[in-house]
Amino acid sequence: MLVWSLLRASRPIVGVRMHIFVSRARAVSPEAAREACRVFGHLLSLHQEPGFVYGACTISVNDPQELLFYSRWGNLAALQGWLSSEEYGQTLVQAIPRLVSPPHDEVFEIWSE
Repeated sequence: MLVWSLLRASRPIVGVRMHIFVSRARAVSPEAAREACRVFGHLLSLHQEPGFVYGACTISVNDPQELLFYSRWGNLAALQGWLSSEEYGQTLVQAIPRLVSPPHDEVFEIWSE
């Protein structure tokens, strides 16, 4: 539902298409979920790739082991650069042991806000 609220139409965007990267995962425990969010938050605070607008790691209020990480990007090339960066790869290596399985990632193009 959060992704829908981010993407739902209210006014058109003119010009450059922005992108949202969404990653869902299930942590092995509520504590592991909080730690995985800490790891991703630390990455966002250190690595501000050109084109990065904002991002967050969220934990479901209904299931404290369910994670949703999202970030907004000014262009697809910037997002692809971040996803192929060494920093992102190292963050996944740190996060994977805290997860039941690897995260499920999707990229959305924003058509209206």
